[in-house]
Amino acid sequence: MSWKMILSFVACLAIPAGAQESIRSPKSLPSTATLPATYPIITISKPCSQTKAAGAKKAGPCQTVITRTEFEALVHAINPRMPKAEQQELAERYGTALALSQEAIRRGMDHEKDVKALIHYQQISVLANAMTKDIYRENTTSDPEAVEAYYNSHKDKFERFSFERIYIPAEKQAVAQPADSGNGEPDTRPEMKALADKIYARAKAGEDFDKLQREAFKAADITTEPTAKIDNLRSGDLSTVQNVIFDMKPGEMSPLLTDASGYFIYKLVSRVVPPYKEVHDAVDLQLQQETHTKSMKDLEALAKTQVNKKYFDDYDPPAPNPNEPEVETD
Repeated sequence: MSWKMILSFVACLAIPAGAQESIRSPKSLPSTATLPATYPIITISKPCSQTKAAGAKKAGPCQTVITRTEFEALVHAINPRMPKAEQQELAERYGTALALSQEAIRRGMDHEKDVKALIHYQQISVLANAMTKDIYRENTTSDPEAVEAYYNSHKDKFERFSFERIYIPAEKQAVAQPADSGNGEPDTRPEMKALADKIYARAKAGEDFDKLQREAFKAADITTEPTAKIDNLRSGDLSTVQNVIFDMKPGEMSPLLTDASGYFIYKLVSRVVPPYKEVHDAVDLQLQQETHTKSMKDLEALAKTQVNKKYFDDYDPPAPNPNEPEVETD
């Protein structure tokens, strides 16, 4: 047990029960909305510029104040659900950034070519992000009638499939060899391919899928208890090779399907379209995603972007100034 845990435990013992309860359940604080709009959140103080006028008194501190309204507008723009602790961290970082930016302006850095290019790019990025959010908001407000109409015309997208499946690994599970044995792992792929062909023939003849799956795992030295039943799949849930099974009819068996991991045999048990009420949320989400994708493509089509590949393929950029510090980019 660490010293922190011990001290916390001892402290709790010394506090009366009523006081402990108040610590565990702190009283709710009043809302910041009760504060004046001009309530100061961040205050930056620095010496004012010295005047050269004869007999002038020394200038006092100059202040920049970020009010509640300004700060809360920034929080909302970044994340309307930002936790209180993160808001305080933001205030501290914002204050430091503001002080540095003011000094940069005083030095005229806002007129430098590199800084102007970054400011321009940041403005574009912020506006693009705002546009993306706006499109997202537009598409997350679904019309109930539109959602139900989408379901009625796309029922195949929400159909649920149940299968029996046999999986035969491409290779046997590797058996640990002594470090000094000098023996490499044997190639078991031909053996497993022959096994897959035999199991497929037996499945085609009507043998039990669970029994055949257990035999396949045993032959592959896999000790996990297998199951041949797979329920509640949707069309497109599997790899490209296996997705052909969604075109089958109940009772139909697939050919022996092969991918890098091994061999698959499927038999379709059932395919049903759930009632609208049962899949309403999935339908709503699907419609939102498709509408959002279409809106983004429509916007992109308004301004076609062409990148001159000759610039990148046929030329190298100028060598950087060796005196410039290296900058990490995300």
